[in-house]
Amino acid sequence: MKTIVITGANSGIGYETAKHLALKGNCVIAASRKKDETIKLIENLNLECKKADSNGKVSFYHLDLNDLKSVKSFAGQIIGEYKTIDTLICNAGIMKSPYKITNDGFEQQFQTNFLSHFYLTYLLIDTIIKSDNPKIINVCSASAEKGTINKIDELEKISKIPIEEYDAMKSYR
Repeated sequence: MKTIVITGANSGIGYETAKHLALKGNCVIAASRKKDETIKLIENLNLECKKADSNGKVSFYHLDLNDLKSVKSFAGQIIGEYKTIDTLICNAGIMKSPYKITNDGFEQQFQTNFLSHFYLTYLLIDTIIKSDNPKIINVCSASAEKGTINKIDELEKISKIPIEEYDAMKSYR
């Protein structure tokens, strides 16, 4: 049984990945900022695992990538509860959100889609490399092909045009 962390496991690619990996018998850590929604989904996934005679299990952990304190707290919980992480799947992301600066002082799409995943990886790397076959997977959008790599300080200039910034952020991944 492998231990796999998935950000944004409450919908879309993250949810389907969590489902597939749990049914294959893995321990899936479903990280999301949407607690109630995610817990209901996880209960259903765990029932599916039982019906399929899978040893897989999905657990919810709160993670808000829009808040670096939440990222640090999440990483601390995971490090405290798991000896190793076999795979980290950085999947969560936002797009077309209104221009907003987070409490940490960063534009929210940049922080959510790039910076917080980088920070999470940094915090978990020692636990990940303890695995026999460690993996870090960064999920990105096809929109990344449209984006251009800008200097970080230039991103503020396009930040009021959310889709352009989203494309650029996904290009960094």
